Amino acid sequence: MTPAEIGSNRKFVKEFFASHKDQVRQADFHRFIQDKFHMSSYVTNCIWDKCGVKCSDPMGMSDFHPFFENVFETTTDPKIRLFLILQDQKAKKIHRRNLEPLLQDVVSRHPGLQFLGSAPSFHDRYIETAIERIFYALCSEYDDGITLANLKHSNLIDCLHLLDIEEDINEIFDYFSYEHFYVIYCKFWELDTDHDFLIDADDLMKYSDGALIPAVCERVLEGHGEPRGAHNKKTMTYKEFIRFIISEEDKTTARSIRYWFRILNIDADGILSFFEIAQFWEQQAEKIKQISVDQFHYQNLTDQLKDMIQPANEQGFTLSELKRSGVAGLFFNMIFNLNKFARHEQRDPYRLEQKRENPHMSDWDRFAQIEYLRYAEEDVENSSA
Repeated sequence: MTPAEIGSNRKFVKEFFASHKDQVRQADFHRFIQDKFHMSSYVTNCIWDKCGVKCSDPMGMSDFHPFFENVFETTTDPKIRLFLILQDQKAKKIHRRNLEPLLQDVVSRHPGLQFLGSAPSFHDRYIETAIERIFYALCSEYDDGITLANLKHSNLIDCLHLLDIEEDINEIFDYFSYEHFYVIYCKFWELDTDHDFLIDADDLMKYSDGALIPAVCERVLEGHGEPRGAHNKKTMTYKEFIRFIISEEDKTTARSIRYWFRILNIDADGILSFFEIAQFWEQQAEKIKQISVDQFHYQNLTDQLKDMIQPANEQGFTLSELKRSGVAGLFFNMIFNLNKFARHEQRDPYRLEQKRENPHMSDWDRFAQIEYLRYAEEDVENSSA
């Protein structure tokens, strides 16, 4: 930033605070941060927090100036500015708690979420879900915070800008869609029959009408897909379920492919061997026998998997090979999700049409859309019964 630009910005900021008699409230700041610094108005809570001012209190120039110097005078890159606004100053990363003021503002101000005012119990769950989706998309499962590099390679800043111009929050598929949150929450609630916000093996095996084989459910609950917290290893929390359901319903992303590779790679040696696959296939084969008179032998499976992936190693498959293949989802579903494998084999016309009509949507987006419509139809039927 040139000295002239710095001088111009300082003058503009001083005039802005002076025009409000050095008592700027958040409602006054929203348009200012958008127009002058091209940032989403929803970072306002975070700025107040960084400046040490309560959200309900006005801010003076003396409160804002040190923050202004450290963020808006050091760079013109909007992604770096966003990172500096959100980051934990000690860790130099964005932790989950750093995103809470932003999401609280989204819940309280976005027109697409005004109806939540009558359902305050959903506020915390929506915030938790949106934050977890951001972390799922932006950072490594082994990392406890979002780095500047993570943020730069993401679309988070674009989605934050959309919040200011798109009144239908469900049109913002990434992170903030209420419909996506509702589907995740309802799926968890249906499985968590005792409503202790923990899912055990019996619960998880009911997911999607028993789509997953028991061995995979056990591996998921043991935490082999992603690191687990310190709680009981035989249960899954709501936060962990968010990562599970997105990984299960969209096996095309790098993170979901890693998730399922680790589930199947029992000895964690980086090679998914045919011996390991055979251990899961035993349960999948039993499910096939229950619904079909046609036999699908293990040799048929291994031949198809080889043809799909073309592995360099005769012993099995590597993670990088699965990522490059473009068919990782089908690969995994053949091994442990008979429902999805059968839909692929039957070439479900509805899903094919949905893909043609909405090529910009991910597998996760399409799943959430279908399930939300189904829940909505059930609500209408129940209300009219």
